[in-house]
Amino acid sequence: MKIESELKKLRESSAYKDFLDKHPDAFFSTAFLILEKNREPKPQLDFFIPSEEKLSSFEHPYESFKVHDDKISNLQEQETNIKIDIDNLFETVEGIIRNKSSNLVPNKIIAVLSKDLWNLTCMDSMLGMLRLKVNAKTTESSSPEKANLMDFARIKGGDLGKKYDKAKEITSSEQD
Repeated sequence: MKIESELKKLRESSAYKDFLDKHPDAFFSTAFLILEKNREPKPQLDFFIPSEEKLSSFEHPYESFKVHDDKISNLQEQETNIKIDIDNLFETVEGIIRNKSSNLVPNKIIAVLSKDLWNLTCMDSMLGMLRLKVNAKTTESSSPEKANLMDFARIKGGDLGKKYDKAKEITSSEQD
């Protein structure tokens, strides 16, 4: 599966044609997907609407679209002529992790492609996590950063993340 072939399927859909009639200045900016071994991914393709500073999403099988309420700026058009695509992303990530001396064996990868960069969160069966960035055109990668579930709770600003931070703070002060 390639981003370009998914965009072609999308552009042939009536939902996309309806969207383009309403938002002729929109362009492809982001792809989001969850990769799992032996499962066909179902990408979400996002289009930036500059005149409205909004993002619109098409979820596989691309029968409808949603224009999000949040204002967004500075998104760029995402090229589809890339070396690392959906079909070789999992194997590429496994190789990078192995070469960077990590023992995590991913069984699920949350992937976001934007500005020619794959932002990846890799998870194993024991909820071990790594974050990694890979240039989709040059294949250069950052060093994997270990992460945990609480990092996501804090990002969301949820109560779970706040409780974790508070417990960590209390534990640290008790040890002093």
